[in-house]
Amino acid sequence: MVNYLDMSIWQQDGTWQSKLYDKRAELQAKGLKLNKFPHPETKITTRCKYGVISSQLHRFKTVCTQTSHFLDAATTLYTEYINKGYDQQLVDKRVYKFLRRERDTLTIKPTAIRYRYQKQRLQARKQPPQVDPKQ
Repeated sequence: MVNYLDMSIWQQDGTWQSKLYDKRAELQAKGLKLNKFPHPETKITTRCKYGVISSQLHRFKTVCTQTSHFLDAATTLYTEYINKGYDQQLVDKRVYKFLRRERDTLTIKPTAIRYRYQKQRLQARKQPPQVDPKQ
């Protein structure tokens, strides 16, 4: 596997595969705080703030050769928008519209990303709180 620009590229069973690679994720895991998206109440237009969703989903669709990798990246984007305080109905609308438009090339339901987000939230609630071993 080779990481090049924003992609991880590898060969599997004689076929080239790729998915997103984000070096910032490693930096965040080490504790660095990064600001990816503007605050929802900034003065830029709603179209501009939410338009990033469509462009990122298009990027994910182009880079990810496997549907599961696309769904992982799209769910992460969805989660980041919701956690930042963006209106979930507007996020859903953008995601749904993109997936409906791409239904010929992406064989997933338009509600798949919202469903995965909700499933992750339920699983997170069911897990017991982690205890810090230093305490």
